[in-house]
Amino acid sequence: FPLIMLTALGLAFREESNDASVQVEFDIAEDIRDFTQDVVRGYVVEKSEARVELQLERMDSVVIVGRRQRFRRMYFNLVMNAVDAMSGRKAGAVHVSTVVEDDRVALHVRDDGMGMSPEKIQQLLADRQTLDGEVHSLGFVFVRQTVAEFGGELAIESTIGKGTTITLRLPYLKGKILPPHPSYRNKYRLP
Repeated sequence: FPLIMLTALGLAFREESNDASVQVEFDIAEDIRDFTQDVVRGYVVEKSEARVELQLERMDSVVIVGRRQRFRRMYFNLVMNAVDAMSGRKAGAVHVSTVVEDDRVALHVRDDGMGMSPEKIQQLLADRQTLDGEVHSLGFVFVRQTVAEFGGELAIESTIGKGTTITLRLPYLKGKILPPHPSYRNKYRLP
């Protein structure tokens, strides 16, 4: 199971390439549901020291434009950071939702982990290429870069001892509806 999951994830991220011109339209809610079901849940179960429940909550379907594999990698980083925030606990939950807010869709990733100080939040949001000394420095720099590439905004709310909510607000194509795409699992089915 872990090797199959790792192989599927590797295939997906390798597909991204460095070609910034590969822009596609995709339904954010459908993509998160498929990717969570097919890849992310397995990693959460395997990686977490605690019993972590990954809950998809309100999932407003809207079409966004950008590099889909980059978006998935960013989402994966956010969820795994939330799981890491619950290390040392016996149980916890990561809540994911997409909610339309005027001309943006807000992707919320909320955990009930250890929380962050205001100083830590400022450090993560600082416009730097690296976050020296941080375990998740490359992951969060990647998140910031991806949000910028999608033309979005990033916000972090956190309370020490209660958890953190990371919110990405991304532009979407109003009125655009896409036909359902084949599931991630079918696309990367191994023999």
